[in-house]
Amino acid sequence: MKINSINNNVYSAKNQENQKKSPAFGAQVFYHSAIQDVISNEVVDISQGVLKTLMDKIIPYLQRLEDNNLIITISGAQKKPGFLDLFKSKPDQGLKFDLNYFDAKKFYNKFMSDKELPKFLHPDFLNGFRRKDDVLMDTLTETIGVGKIYRPDKGETPEQYISELLPKMQEHLRIMPKLITEGRNDIKFNSQIQRFVRMETQDANQRKPWNLYRGIEFDYPTIGFSDIKDVV
Repeated sequence: MKINSINNNVYSAKNQENQKKSPAFGAQVFYHSAIQDVISNEVVDISQGVLKTLMDKIIPYLQRLEDNNLIITISGAQKKPGFLDLFKSKPDQGLKFDLNYFDAKKFYNKFMSDKELPKFLHPDFLNGFRRKDDVLMDTLTETIGVGKIYRPDKGETPEQYISELLPKMQEHLRIMPKLITEGRNDIKFNSQIQRFVRMETQDANQRKPWNLYRGIEFDYPTIGFSDIKDVV
């Protein structure tokens, strides 16, 4: 497995003549050239062909995301084969993106100082973050995933692929504190001590909802600010 780092100030797709400059405040981008995909359990290579074309086109957009605390790691994705896939010459593939923050304290200060973002959180979790419960604070460097299968067989272009994927990624980042804390069975609120505690679970080896890839393995309706209930 090879992990490749893309310099945040200059990304070169082929050589120095094809430099794409990224602002200093942009996200840090890395990629795995070839890695075993957790969705299909197949090794997917994104160092060549159409997947490399998609990666080359989307990286400049990712580097312009205005958060130098954000780390984005790109790897290949492959759809689990179904009956109809047996008749295809090659499996459906795409890209997936692991998103996490390097500095938990910086991430915490960013979303807690926002007037709207904390309202995505359930009141118990919001109050827990305000108290800086250790268990909740420990989640802030965990990884969430977004991805998309590329469908040129249905007329999709790289530009259409990017235009659909980026808003999904940005929304995912916007409500990340909610995704990595709520709905998981290993974190519970203990009313006796008025704190969140981490529970022992029997499915520790199974992938958790916040580690699945939105757009490939699951999805949910778009959440807009008008859908937020005022809980503060």
